[in-house]
Amino acid sequence: MILEVMGERYKTFTNFLVMTGTRFGEATALKVADVDLLSKPPTVRINKAWKRDGQSQYYIGATKTGAGKRTIGLNPALVELLVALVASRPGDELLFTTPKGERIIHKLYWHHYWVPAVQAAQAHGLKKSPRIHDLRHTHASWLIQDGVSLFTISRRLGHASTRTTEQVYGHLMPEALQAGADATERSITGFTR
Repeated sequence: MILEVMGERYKTFTNFLVMTGTRFGEATALKVADVDLLSKPPTVRINKAWKRDGQSQYYIGATKTGAGKRTIGLNPALVELLVALVASRPGDELLFTTPKGERIIHKLYWHHYWVPAVQAAQAHGLKKSPRIHDLRHTHASWLIQDGVSLFTISRRLGHASTRTTEQVYGHLMPEALQAGADATERSITGFTR
């Protein structure tokens, strides 16, 4: 619902966030050269993020964790959206920019695009008030619902360990509880008679 009413300028960016599960600071630090739409599968390299120094100035630095450096496979629908963004652009340019070609600032995106889109979606029946970071959680939820392994989800999200992924998203895996119980039942059949 939010994507339907998102301002056109940031629709692809918002789609990217939900289709990759990347953090806002990672996505906005991407350069055109980080995207490889011709590889099999198409990919994006996450290897940097926006950071703030002691004087509250922004600079591009390392990802949140060492595991944050990763390569993410891109789905065909997202590849279609990204073609226009990478075509004929120098590799050192930011992938996602403001109309002036500058970095997307979280506070301004939130105020001028995210909040109006959420409010419009709520007027059409959305019951929640999601944050931008909830796009990352939505992505992880989709992967869990589709049966993607915890290891794969952890790597895709850039978590330092599967334990982090499990702590954040474990409540979405009730089938894992049943699978554990079923495996135990199969294992004990030999000595419970």
